[in-house]
Amino acid sequence: MCMKYIDLLVENNVQAILVFDGMELEAKANVESFRRRNREESRDKGLTLWRQGRKEEAKELFKKAVNISNDTTLKLVEACRQRGIKYLVAPFKADAQLAYLNKEGYADVVITEDSDLLVFGCTQVLFKMTHSGSGKLIKREDLNSALKFKDFTFEKFRHMCILSGCDYASSIRGIGLQLTLGAVTSNGTPGPQGSAPRQATSSQVLTVIEVDTNGKFPWTVPCLPVLVIDWTKGKVSCGGHVKEVLFQSSDPRLRLLSTPFEITASSTCIITIDNNQYTVIWEWDCFDFNSEQSTSSANSSSGDENLVENVCQLDIDDEEEEEEEDKEFVVHTLPFKVMGLVYKTERQNHLKAAGMKMQDDPNFVVKAMIEPDPDDDFDANAIRVFIDYGTGFKHVGFMAEELTKYVHCVLNSRRLQSASVYQIKFHTQWAKLGYYMTLFLSCKGESLPQVVQTSSRVQ
Repeated sequence: MCMKYIDLLVENNVQAILVFDGMELEAKANVESFRRRNREESRDKGLTLWRQGRKEEAKELFKKAVNISNDTTLKLVEACRQRGIKYLVAPFKADAQLAYLNKEGYADVVITEDSDLLVFGCTQVLFKMTHSGSGKLIKREDLNSALKFKDFTFEKFRHMCILSGCDYASSIRGIGLQLTLGAVTSNGTPGPQGSAPRQATSSQVLTVIEVDTNGKFPWTVPCLPVLVIDWTKGKVSCGGHVKEVLFQSSDPRLRLLSTPFEITASSTCIITIDNNQYTVIWEWDCFDFNSEQSTSSANSSSGDENLVENVCQLDIDDEEEEEEEDKEFVVHTLPFKVMGLVYKTERQNHLKAAGMKMQDDPNFVVKAMIEPDPDDDFDANAIRVFIDYGTGFKHVGFMAEELTKYVHCVLNSRRLQSASVYQIKFHTQWAKLGYYMTLFLSCKGESLPQVVQTSSRVQ
């Protein structure tokens, strides 16, 4: 049945990309369980009606009991391969992946039966497509002409949908689209306690006097339970007053700076968690990284290349300010990509287990170890990477080939102080979907420019 739609698109010179569901999303566990029970009940009632001879009624219930099995999915995947149809498997549910493809320009239109795709931000969605190719096309830009919002914004539309009930949050009894539409248009975007919107402020200079880099705590956004933000607590001084603040734990600069240090906060807001009020510092600059040009937290998500540059600049600053210090005893830390992670299922299983433990317990430490592998069939200079998440050290990958000669020097001179897992994340935007890992190596002595430059080029 599905291939008939694909054939229709191909015949009309439309390039199709099929997106399949991946792993079950924990945030939708209750919804999935409820739907599973409904399918089972529909099947049982249908069988009873069939035995009673009421076959038409039974057929309607059987339709509600249909469940797409893995075997069915695999048959469709094989059919796509044979016909050269593009397809991919989302890390979790296909909704978010489809929205990403559409918003990033990889797909012009999303064809679906699920209205959630509009809430995910798709620009054009075709619903109820028939065998003739007709359907209901809804464009994001036309939403306001139908809803007639006062001071329409897409954020208001999304909040209206969430408040009226969705798969990630139970609906409020007696609250439907009409009431939420009125609430949003008359009161603006709702902001429940503990989820205040980001509020841009004029830049203010703060002195960070304490950062708890050894621990972080996850916070579930009340209005969107599927979204979890990991916070790192800290304290800042401003005008003689000390207040508690929250930084995003993913910001690597927090691990590289020693308190006290000054920052310029350009975007902050106030939220309440467990009756405690915190100032969230969303975006901030620290001029300790570069005396001529600051580095913004808005750019910190651009990857390990920025992190490497920041660490390198810290090293340069330290050398200029502490010329009298014996460089032999200065410890430097650099991030390294680990290669060959996604080519073996066993390695992916270890990374998944370690990543889940890090996510469940922010204080959990995944140990790391590196060792030369002269017997490697492809590279006599190979260096293997191991991790230990409580079950002993497991081999998960290799150091990047262009960096091994430098790492060998560190190992041979016994300057390596420690190896640790910085992060393990599931990536979908790279050539191979899977869990990827970044390794922190700390060693004594100056960091060679070649190491920093080569490390920054590793993708």
